[in-house]
Amino acid sequence: VFKELDSATNVAYGEAVNIKGEKETLLLDVVMPKNDSLKYRPLVLFIHGGGFKNNSKNGSFSSMLCNSFARKGYVSATIDYRLGVEKSGFDSGKKASTNGDYAEALYRAQQDGKAAIRFFRKNADKYGIDTAQIFITGSSAGSMTCLAMAYMDEGQVPSLIDRNKWGTLDGESGNPGYSSRVHGVMNAWGAVPDLNWLQPGEAPLYNVSGTE
Repeated sequence: VFKELDSATNVAYGEAVNIKGEKETLLLDVVMPKNDSLKYRPLVLFIHGGGFKNNSKNGSFSSMLCNSFARKGYVSATIDYRLGVEKSGFDSGKKASTNGDYAEALYRAQQDGKAAIRFFRKNADKYGIDTAQIFITGSSAGSMTCLAMAYMDEGQVPSLIDRNKWGTLDGESGNPGYSSRVHGVMNAWGAVPDLNWLQPGEAPLYNVSGTE
């Protein structure tokens, strides 16, 4: 539909304490149709994969997806989030990451993702977003994050997570006072740790996976 696109890069959407105990500024990129005649468009937010340890918002897959959706008339965005998996356990005498460490890495990522959703609700007029049409997608660990954002409720937070250390489900990564609700999930080869998170009446889910 649109041949030309506008973009904004390295926009700060919040900050949060990472596993080093340092405050980390959280950044995102936005891509949108250029010379759009409509005031508001649906939002698609992309969250990258990398096992919660590496990669960033800038990648070939995120670029392809965000540009493709923007050309079709969506506002699209890709975010960075707090990376890192702590090593609180031991394996063969060496420090190793436990299931709890990975659960907390997912927890931090979803807190940041929720802050990004709140950022776009807060700045809906600036970016031309229809806040009744907010969708999330990602790849691998990013899609795991999307699933947790959409379906994990406050009463379903795994007991493995140190909530005294990492806070509430919505977290404190930024933009309080706005909803982090989403209206649909496109899951690209991510997993949900607990199927009980999925309940009738929640956001629709579209799954993509493969064997290669």
